[in-house]
Amino acid sequence: MPQPANQVAILAGIVAAALCLAACGSSSSSSTAVTKAGSATAGSAEIALANHSPATDPSAPPSGNLIFAMAAPVSSNSLYVDTLTNDVATWRAWWEYLVRPSVSGTSFDPQLATSWSVSNNDKSYVFHLRHNVKFTNSEPFTAADVLYSWHNAFTLKTSTLTFLESRIASMTAPNPYTVEVKFKQPWPYLLGEICCDMAAVLPHELVQREGYQKYIKDPVGTGPFIYGHVNPGVSLTVTRNPNYWEKGYPKLNSITFTSYPGDTARATAVEGGRADIAESPPPNEIPQLEDNSNLSVDVFNSAEVWNIAFNTRRAPFKNELIRRAISLGIDRDAIVKVGLFGTAEPANTNLVGPPALTDQDTKDNFYPYDPTLAKKLVEESGLKTPIKMTLQISNSTVQTAIGEVVKANLAKLGIDVTVNQVDLNTEENTLGQGQYFSTTDEWGDYQPDPSIQPEFAVNPNYCCDSYFTYYDSRSEIAALNAAIAATNPTQRQQLFDDVQRDMSQSAQVIPLFFPELTYVTTKKLAGFFAYPNNLYAYEQWQLK
Repeated sequence: MPQPANQVAILAGIVAAALCLAACGSSSSSSTAVTKAGSATAGSAEIALANHSPATDPSAPPSGNLIFAMAAPVSSNSLYVDTLTNDVATWRAWWEYLVRPSVSGTSFDPQLATSWSVSNNDKSYVFHLRHNVKFTNSEPFTAADVLYSWHNAFTLKTSTLTFLESRIASMTAPNPYTVEVKFKQPWPYLLGEICCDMAAVLPHELVQREGYQKYIKDPVGTGPFIYGHVNPGVSLTVTRNPNYWEKGYPKLNSITFTSYPGDTARATAVEGGRADIAESPPPNEIPQLEDNSNLSVDVFNSAEVWNIAFNTRRAPFKNELIRRAISLGIDRDAIVKVGLFGTAEPANTNLVGPPALTDQDTKDNFYPYDPTLAKKLVEESGLKTPIKMTLQISNSTVQTAIGEVVKANLAKLGIDVTVNQVDLNTEENTLGQGQYFSTTDEWGDYQPDPSIQPEFAVNPNYCCDSYFTYYDSRSEIAALNAAIAATNPTQRQQLFDDVQRDMSQSAQVIPLFFPELTYVTTKKLAGFFAYPNNLYAYEQWQLK
């Protein structure tokens, strides 16, 4: 283990190499710090989880080999590339973060950081790191690993966090267990960005020694499990980390993530004892599953929304009145009842939750069902009816219901909808390439940062041409920038409410419903909880 002086030298070298981050000598604009989290014991997450699922006993020995039936095979550990939800969902088995979202969805809990403070002007963050933590290759965890990992996350062009690079004045490590980040302007959103997804902490010496591409084939982290056997396209098995820093955890010997593409097949696997937990069972089969005394059906809020995106470069979607008419003319309740059997909430805003972390407006309904007003807007649009449009959907029962409801609803407005059903990969590719007229798509928040989702939808220069809609409004961008820059929480909420109202009027992306995270599990599974952002506390899971 390096001596402290050597560790600080390593840190200095990493900071000096930070490509576009400013010199480390920047001074803080405020010397007064507001503590956002006090010191926490290793069991703090356990206490929170106990309020929502059966508590696990830290003194009980680990046992059991859990099988998790997932909708798609685990395919990528490419940390700094936007990837599939099920891939990201597995990462926390071996990678960890300085903080994690609280179970309540209102704040953040310690993980690799024991505490942190934020200056009154939201320009300086100081994180105090957990001591005596080791990566699974036995190398010690220090601030050098944090700086290296965050530098990659904030500067690599393929990362979704590169917008932070131009905002950060410096990242430094006063000692091996302290990290300080200073911003050029107030930025109250950092915790939401470093809790998840691409901000995982990697062992910098190992990655530099063997190269990133080799490293991600057999990744090493500080997490509760060790990356293990891969059966490409079928399964991934992780095994218990015997030296995990949280005493008494994890509670399982192994977890196998196995692919069951069919929703009925996943549920049947749990019923038949071939799996212990399955995600997204068929909504129409949930009553039957709930009647099985050996099974539990667990439902949690999600940070996801299903949308319809319009290519505003193409007719008739160049016309804002038509886009608004379509939004007002869709019966979202009918979609939820017909396609999801009530296992979702009709969307009343474009932003996902949890509200306390994303400034989602829960008091207003920006997307009512109002066919009378919708028909009036069609008349005011100046377009002659019947208006023809194509809606692309993917293959599933829910998507079929979307197509049927939208087609029937819009026919009443004089809009003739041709529904084109394709596989999910084709749908996503045509969206990304702009080769579509209108299409369904899903937004899932990996980071609970209120700025990211509206930036994608409104600002064409942020990423992806305003979520591939090619919409460009200088006034909406200015309103969003004002909301992001607001430092008073009450004022910021009001400004984000205005942003959501503007998005409902421009209607380049219209939300349909917020799906729930639904699982069927064996009654033997304890300690299970799903965070809204498709995250799991795997160390808490236990087979009794």
